[in-house]
Amino acid sequence: MSKKRKKQDDRQDALNPAPAKSRKLFYLIIALVISIAINAAFAYRYYALSSSMDSLYTQLSDLAVRLEDCTANQSSMQEDAERNRMLLDSKLMAAQMPFAGEFPTNELDILRKRGLRNPIEDIQNDLFRHKELIPFKAPTGREQKFSSVDAIHLLSRHFVFARFTDGRRTGHMVLEFKVNEGRITWEVLGAYQD
Repeated sequence: MSKKRKKQDDRQDALNPAPAKSRKLFYLIIALVISIAINAAFAYRYYALSSSMDSLYTQLSDLAVRLEDCTANQSSMQEDAERNRMLLDSKLMAAQMPFAGEFPTNELDILRKRGLRNPIEDIQNDLFRHKELIPFKAPTGREQKFSSVDAIHLLSRHFVFARFTDGRRTGHMVLEFKVNEGRITWEVLGAYQD
């Protein structure tokens, strides 16, 4: 606005104060309407972003649950694979073990000289009575024990392979034994529970 025009407006306002108040009120209303429109636009944008964020948080939590499930499944599959590998190894080992009729006579003679009458039976029966050698705890109400006398196999005049169970889970172990004057002492070399 030019200076001349402004002076004329100021003079008119001085002569007639009503139009100046109306103009100020008009500008105030325009400013208020613009402010409300801007606030409404921001509120709408905030609500839209808030809805998008809620949706993204829901999707993110669903993905986190799916990731946990996948991780648990992978761990379970790895445990199953390891358990199956160990079971297969133990079955292969058991299939290759010598049995009473195949056990070398010279080794049986050495054990007899150390005080055992029937070396294979004596060793099996002695180990069968020593369930405290099983290094795993059974669940409450159950008891770890060797599966049977027949589940104890002589590998040599020094080593035994044995299967054990708590009635639900099974396991395998390798033990070293020593015979002195008919007395057998045991040492656990390794054990695995399925």
